[in-house]
Amino acid sequence: MNIIYVVTAALGGLVVLELFIILNSLRYTRQLLRIKDRHEAELRRAHEKLKSVDRLKTEFMNMAAHELKTPLVPMVGYLQLIDKSKLDPEDRENLEIAIRNTKRLQQLVQDILDIAKLESRVMKFNWEDVDLTRVIKDCTSSIAPLAEEKGLYVKTVMPKKLPPVRGDFMRLSQVLTNLLNNAVKFTDRGGITVRARRSGDQVIVEVIDTGIGISKKDQRKLFRKFYQTEAGKKKFGGTGLGLAICKQIIKFHRGRIWVHSTPGKGSTFAFSLPVRQ
Repeated sequence: MNIIYVVTAALGGLVVLELFIILNSLRYTRQLLRIKDRHEAELRRAHEKLKSVDRLKTEFMNMAAHELKTPLVPMVGYLQLIDKSKLDPEDRENLEIAIRNTKRLQQLVQDILDIAKLESRVMKFNWEDVDLTRVIKDCTSSIAPLAEEKGLYVKTVMPKKLPPVRGDFMRLSQVLTNLLNNAVKFTDRGGITVRARRSGDQVIVEVIDTGIGISKKDQRKLFRKFYQTEAGKKKFGGTGLGLAICKQIIKFHRGRIWVHSTPGKGSTFAFSLPVRQ
């Protein structure tokens, strides 16, 4: 009887202990859930504040760019109307510097407007069947004189006919022109090759240069707004918006854009677009 009594008492104690543990666990669980809910609410409020700040920043950039664009157009026009033949060499050089920097400011304004429109999803696209062969030929022809000034070659490697893609001809040309301009800027020897091919249900376009290359650390950040490599900032300045704009345009076309590069051995910027079904 004593043994039964001891065993029963022990079991009863274990049950009470187990109930105590369960009740405490439930209490702690409720506390944790309340903390979790509070933190989630705080995170939601912080996220809304960040979205509001980002929206205000975009609106300010858009407004400032519009205000700057209005006087820039006549400024560039009047500067280009000045007869350089009547100027002495020093004044002619100063005029060319003024024109060049005014055009840079004009490009900065246009980049800000483009990124603001893309992020607010108000940029208009003229959707049509686009012949990428024509886009590539037009863009390489436009960039060829700039490359020749630096003694660089520009060549294309692609089939006679690529399948059409659904997109905006001018915006896709903007992407390729930006990649080609960057390739020429950062290449001093060799040249640039534009290679295009079909891969399954995608068309892939690559801009391959023999330039200075890009470090792994910089490659991860290249498509962010306002990001520039140290070499780019020191040598060329610029806005750091070009590649961010390219990424957004390609994203709107349901494609993707990427980079492969080895410092000292050149870079390959590529984008893919779905074939028009």
